[in-house]
Amino acid sequence: MPLESALLNLLVDKGIISNPKKSVVIGECEEYEKSVIATVISLSYAEPKQLMDLLAEEYALPSMDFSQFNPKTAPQKYLNEDYCMKYELVPMGVVDNTLYLAVSDPSCPKAIEGLDAFATKYGISTDMIVVEEDKLQRALTILFRKNINLADDEKQEGNWFD
Repeated sequence: MPLESALLNLLVDKGIISNPKKSVVIGECEEYEKSVIATVISLSYAEPKQLMDLLAEEYALPSMDFSQFNPKTAPQKYLNEDYCMKYELVPMGVVDNTLYLAVSDPSCPKAIEGLDAFATKYGISTDMIVVEEDKLQRALTILFRKNINLADDEKQEGNWFD
């Protein structure tokens, strides 16, 4: 798994992790084949919201509290389980012929490849909205649970992350 060295350097430059912690992150990423963002969070080096805010600012992208996203409003046409799981993206909506996809790490080559894959498959422009890693993973789990009917899911009342 190629490591996002620019992202690691950014985290060091912003004082989120130290150089010794950077080495730990690299080792954990390689051993467990997890992303830099997921690894930094699992090691408790940073909070998901802190990383979301940093990445949104660094890449000049919008961000949102993904706990406010209701899966019933996800554009069903674009809920391709293979693509969403492979690229770790969640379609959020279409505005002015642009499909907005939730992503936790806009620097990740897999996410960038995913934007291109969605654009090619569906013939639509794509763009990213940065969300917190833990909430993105939870959304992927909820959206693609087998035998789920979102209309009947009692968790849809209020905060769907409860």
